[in-house]
Amino acid sequence: LTVEEKMISYMNTAEKSFSTYQKTALIPETYRYLIVLTNFAFSHIWMGAVNKANLQNIFYWIFITLGIILLIASRRRSSSWDAAFGGLAGLFFWAAFGECGKAGELYKTPAVWGSVIVLTIFLMLRQGSRCDFHIFIQKILRIYRVPEDEPHWYALGTALVFYWTVWLGHMTELTAYYDPRFGVHSWLTWAIFIASAGATPGIFYRLWKTHNWAQAWGRAIPSVLISWMAIEILMKWGIFPKL
Repeated sequence: LTVEEKMISYMNTAEKSFSTYQKTALIPETYRYLIVLTNFAFSHIWMGAVNKANLQNIFYWIFITLGIILLIASRRRSSSWDAAFGGLAGLFFWAAFGECGKAGELYKTPAVWGSVIVLTIFLMLRQGSRCDFHIFIQKILRIYRVPEDEPHWYALGTALVFYWTVWLGHMTELTAYYDPRFGVHSWLTWAIFIASAGATPGIFYRLWKTHNWAQAWGRAIPSVLISWMAIEILMKWGIFPKL
């Protein structure tokens, strides 16, 4: 073999080895899940501190500013950092509008549920979505198109989906807890808990099989949110200590 042929052979071997590592490695994908889970857990802690100090009005604007900065910073980044910054921006927007602004507590207002439903329809039918559930719906409706790889700016969509997922889940949980027709131990609360706990292993396995960094971030965020609903219910039942 010539030197050039040997170099090509070495490169092919290295590429195959790296590909095999990607298919078997558990840590890189689960890191994203654990990072998002940790951030989400800590968000409950620091929001509790903000509420206790009665600083909601100040932090409302701080969180909005941080979210906007992350969206701007995500431009011209790699697809992985792009999606990660978008997820964090969505977390800050939820902290601002949902927690400080009490948007999540408007579950008794029909107009708010109407807004959530309209946003749900938009996100499910939006072309270019990388959400597995949205893609599933689009394929059923035969409107799915494979998103183009370039140019990418996932942060906006990721932030919006993050906010929507938390908003929808939060309002659903509050309805299950406090609506007179239901209750903390009602069938609706149990249905949410079973759906959340039952879906967690499947989405975690799907995340494990994801080897695209940007897609891994995108899947880690809803995976954590779905898992967190079961954790919150267990805290509500007093099985887990409240954060």
